[in-house]
Amino acid sequence: MKVGRTTTRAWRWMRSRFSRNALILLYHRVCDDGDDPFGLSVTPMRFEEQMRLLTSRYRVVPLDALASDVINGSVVPGTVAVTFDDGYEDNLTTAKPILEQTGVPATIFVISGELGREFWWDALVRLVHRTPELPAVLEVSGRPFAIPPAARRGTAAARRRLLLALHSLLIDQPLVEIRAAIAALAAQLREPPTTPQHRSASPSLLRSTIRAQDSIEIGAHTVSHPVLSRLEPDEQYKEIFDCKTQLEALLGRRVASFSYPYGQPGQYNSDSLKHVRNAGFHVACTVGSDTVRATSDPMRLPRIWIRNAGGDAFGRLLQRWTGV
Repeated sequence: MKVGRTTTRAWRWMRSRFSRNALILLYHRVCDDGDDPFGLSVTPMRFEEQMRLLTSRYRVVPLDALASDVINGSVVPGTVAVTFDDGYEDNLTTAKPILEQTGVPATIFVISGELGREFWWDALVRLVHRTPELPAVLEVSGRPFAIPPAARRGTAAARRRLLLALHSLLIDQPLVEIRAAIAALAAQLREPPTTPQHRSASPSLLRSTIRAQDSIEIGAHTVSHPVLSRLEPDEQYKEIFDCKTQLEALLGRRVASFSYPYGQPGQYNSDSLKHVRNAGFHVACTVGSDTVRATSDPMRLPRIWIRNAGGDAFGRLLQRWTGV
């Protein structure tokens, strides 16, 4: 399995290296977070460095414009679009001023049912990864979960393995059950069930900072961020369509872009694609190591996940993928 993924990634890189295509970048958070086990954060200093390099070397366009290029079969090599998943508060308070200063348009995909709240995966990191000492056994979703001695003591690698195991255990459950499991963990560890440290943008922040004719677009990222392929078709449609209508009602404008939660092959399916089209979205994004070509499907445009890299490393990454 690992060999297959490596071969596929190498083939995609070779294809992109010699075809000089466009690229969509995927970010999550712009903040100083020294403990980031999921790799979601880019520091403000490095983010600004990345954006300045981007505008100095590439044609940077809104996601909607790149989607139109794809639909028209006229993708310009070296074109780049910037996106964010989940709709963290710092996307608006920290990233947006940098984007405006550097002249970079961006799309922020928002989870409409989690506005102003701490995401469950961040709560899991806070409770499990950052607690000084864990008990020998935790109850998770009504079942005992043994904690290895190294993880109890706080060994970094063991804590990360524990975190990923618990994340894998919870990810397929409905959000209400995940929230209940997080609250139960918080009670066992005598920690607060939520914190304002890591949270999504509130409705009032979205309304006050996203203006008409703004270079920042708000897109839809479902109501509760489920693995869509694990849902029945009617449940998928509700997650997709309700997110669109909720955000449009909040912002008073059309929401035309969509991002599949998690976004990897197998985490969305043909029903997901059908519902995204039927809901009236113009473009939809996945997550995957690939470039955007004139033959790409505008309902599943791939994106490259950007980590906390300095300018030189970021520049090499872009050149490797775009060939420009």
